[in-house]
Amino acid sequence: MAGSGASSGLPVSLYEWTAGWLIVLLGELFAPVYLRAHVTTVPEFCERRFGPGTRILASALSLLACIVTKISASIFAGGILLRVVAGWDLWTSVPVIIVSTGVYTIGGGLQAVMYTDVLQAAIFLAGGFGGLVVSLQRTGGFAGLAHTLERAGLESHLHLIRPSSDVANPSSGIFTGLIISSVWYWCIDQVIVQRVLSARSLHHARAGCVAAGYAKLLPPLIIVVPGIAARVLFERCRMNGAGLGQPDGGWCTARLDEPDAANAAYPELIVREFPPGMVGLMISAMVCAMMSSLSSNFNSASTIFTVDIYHRFLRPHATERELLWCGRLATAFTCVLSLAWLPVVQRQRGEFYLVVQAASSHLAPALATVISLGIAWRRVNERAAFVGLAVGSLLGLVQYGVSLAYEAECRAAVVGTTIGGPPFACMHFLHMAVIICVVTLVVTVAFTLVGTPPPSSVTDSTTVLWKSCLVDDELSATPSPHVQMVDTDGAHDHHELGARPSTDSPMRTVRDWAAQLPESGTAGGLPPVETLGANAGAWGDPPTVTRVTSTRPGDGGRVGLSATQATSSSAAKHDNETAIAVSSTPRRAKGGCIDSRLGQLAVRSAGASLVVVVIALVVTFR
Repeated sequence: MAGSGASSGLPVSLYEWTAGWLIVLLGELFAPVYLRAHVTTVPEFCERRFGPGTRILASALSLLACIVTKISASIFAGGILLRVVAGWDLWTSVPVIIVSTGVYTIGGGLQAVMYTDVLQAAIFLAGGFGGLVVSLQRTGGFAGLAHTLERAGLESHLHLIRPSSDVANPSSGIFTGLIISSVWYWCIDQVIVQRVLSARSLHHARAGCVAAGYAKLLPPLIIVVPGIAARVLFERCRMNGAGLGQPDGGWCTARLDEPDAANAAYPELIVREFPPGMVGLMISAMVCAMMSSLSSNFNSASTIFTVDIYHRFLRPHATERELLWCGRLATAFTCVLSLAWLPVVQRQRGEFYLVVQAASSHLAPALATVISLGIAWRRVNERAAFVGLAVGSLLGLVQYGVSLAYEAECRAAVVGTTIGGPPFACMHFLHMAVIICVVTLVVTVAFTLVGTPPPSSVTDSTTVLWKSCLVDDELSATPSPHVQMVDTDGAHDHHELGARPSTDSPMRTVRDWAAQLPESGTAGGLPPVETLGANAGAWGDPPTVTRVTSTRPGDGGRVGLSATQATSSSAAKHDNETAIAVSSTPRRAKGGCIDSRLGQLAVRSAGASLVVVVIALVVTFR
C-alpha cells in the first residue's frame, strides 16, 4: 500500500476506508446469520443455506483465492522488505518467512493466531505512528510535502477521487467494483469471518467489528502518507540534482517514479531516513503485519480444507487426531502451492498492491453476489446458487487468465499511460468485477424464479429476518437456555437453574422439554397451548408444563415454556411459584427489523463516515 501511495498517491486509501464501512456491515447484517446458523466455516454455511455442491465450489474458490491473493502476496511483500533491509533475494527470504510464521500457526491454531495478532497489532501501531512522525519531519510536514509534489507536477497525488478515465484508480470502479470485491473480503472470506465465528456472543462480535471499523481509518495515515513522503524525498533529490552521498541520502538512486521500484518505498524510507533506534522498531512492525496476515491465511486455508473437504466428503468419521494432522499437512501443502505461484507474481509489473487487488477482483464478485443474495433473499435455491457461482467464477477465471497472457500489452494500464491490447484482456479489474457481479446476479435470479423455493426450515436460520429483530443475548455462538423460578406468593424468592435438578427424569433440560411438547391450533382467540406432565424428581410434586406460542402482532411467534409448580411437601418445594423458560427458538422483539438494524448501522458508522468525508474534502479541495 505504501508503494501505491508513492506511485499514485492517496486514492489507494479508499480501499481501507471502504473496508471500515463493510466491517461494520459484517457485524450488523452478516454476523447474526452466521452465529444463528452455528457454523465453523463460510463454506459450511453455504451447504446449510444452499447445498453440498455449493459448499464444494465455495471451498475450492476460497482456497484458490487464499493462495493467489493472500499467502503469495504476503510472502512476496516480506521478500521485498528483507531485500532492502538485509540484502536477501526472494528465494533466500521465503524459507525464513514461512518457517517463522508456520511454526506457531500449526502448533497453536486460531487461538495462537488471535493472541499473537493482538500483540503484533500493538507493535504495528506504535511503529506506524512513529514512522508517520519521522516521515513528516523529513518532508517539512504536510505543507512541505504538498509543496514538493506541486513543484514536481504530482499535485494529483493528493487528490483522493480520480476521474473515471484514470487507468489506475478510476472513480467509476472505486465506487462499484471495489465495493463488490470488498464485500467478499470483509464480510464473507473465512480469514475475516473466522474471528466473528469465534466470538462469545453477537454482542462481542458486533463490538469487535465496530472497533475494527474505526481502526481502518488509520492505515492511510500510517502507511500511505509515509509512502508519499518517500516519493517526495526522491523528487526533491532529483530536482535539486543531489546524488549519492549528498544531503538527501542518495534518494536519486531509489527510482520511485517507476511502479516496480516504488513497491519498496517504505523499506527504503526506513533504511535511509530513520534513526538507528527506530529502524528496529519499524522493521519489527512491518514483519508483524506480514506474519499476522500469513498466520490468519494459513489457519483459514487449513480449516477450510480439513472441515469442508476432508472431514465432510472424504473422511466423515475421522478422529480428532487425524483431523489435527490433516490441518497441519494442509498448511504445509498450502505453502508449497503459494511458492509455486510466486514466479507468476514476480512476472507481473506495476504497483504490487493493485496486482493483488486485480487477482481478488476476478475471484471475489461471484462469491460475494451469491452468498449476499442468499442471505438477503429467502427464495434463492440450491440450483440457482450453484449455477450462478459456477458461471460467475468461470467468467472471472477466464478473464484473469487472458489478462495474464496479455500482461505485456496491458502493462500501460498499471503504469498510468494509455491502455493497449485487446479490450477484454486489458479491462480494468474493478470494471470487470462489476461485469462478473451482474452476470452472476442475472443467472442466479433467473434460476431462482424458475425453481422451487427452499423450505422455511432452511431459510429461517440462514437468512436475514427483515421483519423482526433477534435479541442479541439469545444469539450467542453456544446458546444455553435456562429455567427461571419467579415467586408469585410475595416472598420474593428467586432461583435460576441450568437444568431440572431431577436425575431420573428423561427431560433434563429446557430444550428437551420444548422438543417433546407438540404444537396445537388456536382456539377461542387464545394462544396455542399444550400441556404435558413431568416427573417430580427434586422439584417435589409433578408440575404442569405448557408450551405457549404467542400470536400477538409484533411478537413474531415467540415460543416459550411455562411450568406451574403446585404446593409440595418436599424440601425443594416453591409454593405458588412459576417457572418460565425460553426455548432454543430465538425470541423476537416487537417492531420491524429493517429500521432498527439500519438505525444501528447509521449510528455506529456516523463517526467514522464523518471523519472520512472531512478528510476527503480537505485533501481534495485544499
